[in-house]
Amino acid sequence: MIPNRYANSKQYLKINIAVFLIYFFSLSCQNEVDDAKWVNQMPPYPDSLTLQKISSKELLLDSSTILKYENFQYIENENSILSYNSLNSELVCFDYTSGELKWKIDLKIFKIRPRNKGTIKPYSFHAISYDSIFFYDNIRSKVILFDTAKNVLKEYVVASKMNSYSKGNPVMGEDLAVSSDSIYISSSPGGRNTSMMESPLNNNLFLSISIKDGNSKPIIRYPKIYRKAVWGTYSHISYSTYNPNHNKLVISFPIDHNLSVYKTNGEIELHYAGSIHVSKVNPLFFSAGNNIIKQKDEILNTLTQRSYKAILYDKYRNAYYRFVSSSIPKRDYELSQSSDYKVEPMSVIILNSDLIKVGEVPLDANKYSLISMFISKEGVCIPLKKSNDDVIYFDVFKIIRK
Repeated sequence: MIPNRYANSKQYLKINIAVFLIYFFSLSCQNEVDDAKWVNQMPPYPDSLTLQKISSKELLLDSSTILKYENFQYIENENSILSYNSLNSELVCFDYTSGELKWKIDLKIFKIRPRNKGTIKPYSFHAISYDSIFFYDNIRSKVILFDTAKNVLKEYVVASKMNSYSKGNPVMGEDLAVSSDSIYISSSPGGRNTSMMESPLNNNLFLSISIKDGNSKPIIRYPKIYRKAVWGTYSHISYSTYNPNHNKLVISFPIDHNLSVYKTNGEIELHYAGSIHVSKVNPLFFSAGNNIIKQKDEILNTLTQRSYKAILYDKYRNAYYRFVSSSIPKRDYELSQSSDYKVEPMSVIILNSDLIKVGEVPLDANKYSLISMFISKEGVCIPLKKSNDDVIYFDVFKIIRK
């Protein structure tokens, strides 16, 4: 006969093993993100504004000005549009009204090298005026300040040994964020191990560089929801815009229904800016483990669900536009590779000056591109996918009341 105390110990051990197995399998079968902000609550909002197409623009290119999906910026005082031809490393200027090419500057004199065709465009720029142009050269990790007379006014080193700042990497087609006293550089998802939960939070996401003395400091990290699942590289691409009227850097994360707003005193505010089309964004894996991210799986996960993309500040109308991607049903993934496949609409969330959602407008994802958008005095300029090496087409939208 087994003594009672041994029988009890054996039974206790069995219970412990059973509890452990239940816990282990519950983790391995997890299909939710353990974060209250994961599911969009979709609160009611004053749906009072929409977008109306008011005009179309054409930028006339020449044989040496291949600019499809490059960066664009409107210069009000000159009524011009600046862009960068990464293939030739030329800064080019168009007349906003006529769309004709006005002038070009070869930036190779500043050691800014051309980019190979078809590669990611690791650069961004921002012009205060013709005599004050900031250009971020990711390859050399420098921001060069120059004028149209080809004078280098100052150079800034994009680096920091503080708080594990990763190598800077701008979003393709996004304006360089420049305030009255600082330059803001986002870091690359490629510099992080996005197959792990914790790694994104251990590195800083933005670097602030003082325009006056060049001193730098890391200022922003990923929201905590990134530690709750494995999201992959594409979901770590953050989008930002700078509001010069209120001196705020506004950041749009692909998986977050809120916008993160960085203030110069170091505070970060959260403002709800969720889409009626995005209940939640699913990660690649819901829990940690020995996960191997396959590129095909990540592309499938990205294309078959909507997520949050670019954020633009419109200083002329004191409003914001947050863009939401289209999606493809999983059953149509193979069909979507065909050129005649029609994808679902994307949408534009309109927010007022206080970052309160006041509208959401559908946009034809088969017609428009979310790369290379910019704001002009007329409205938000969105490029058409039919743009080519001869002409770049934009439609201009303006906010109107419903």
